[in-house]
Amino acid sequence: QTIPFMASAQVAAYVETRSFHDAARGELVDVNIAVVGSSVAHVPNAHGFQQAGIQAVTIVAKGDSVIDFRKTEVNGPEHLDSAFTDFLHQEHFALKPGEYDLEVELTDLNAPDVPAARFKGPLVVAAPDRALRFSDVLLTERVEQRPDGSTSLVPYISTYYPAGVHELGFHAELYNADKTFGTDSL
Repeated sequence: QTIPFMASAQVAAYVETRSFHDAARGELVDVNIAVVGSSVAHVPNAHGFQQAGIQAVTIVAKGDSVIDFRKTEVNGPEHLDSAFTDFLHQEHFALKPGEYDLEVELTDLNAPDVPAARFKGPLVVAAPDRALRFSDVLLTERVEQRPDGSTSLVPYISTYYPAGVHELGFHAELYNADKTFGTDSL
């Protein structure tokens, strides 16, 4: 589910969650936050480039209890002109199945007088079962190579598909195929 949350003079962003299963770690939830570059202040950094900066606070709660949280400072891309590029922030949580509240607060670090943008919504983590099932589907903008040789999927988080975007990838996982079809059919 992709949820845009925007307010006048506040950080504008799209927030989405995607759930996956890991045999060793259990249920994994990715919280993807796409910040609209034109909604944040850009100031010169130490290298002389213009750059945005936000503080992202992501909280997973159940009732009055905080189950897990992250507080991260995120810098946008450096640039010399007035082309304000959108940027992405991701958080990853290993959660037990259940119903939670997801809270995201975004503060523009270069505009301290502007109130933080806040989002709060439900987060449901399904219990794994032995049936054949798919994970959530993640639209991807591109695949990046990491320094260690592994790859990382860069989510495409928007409901807008400009004419210049000619292709999108997607990532989905299939679980329990071995239990449904047997290991000789894989």
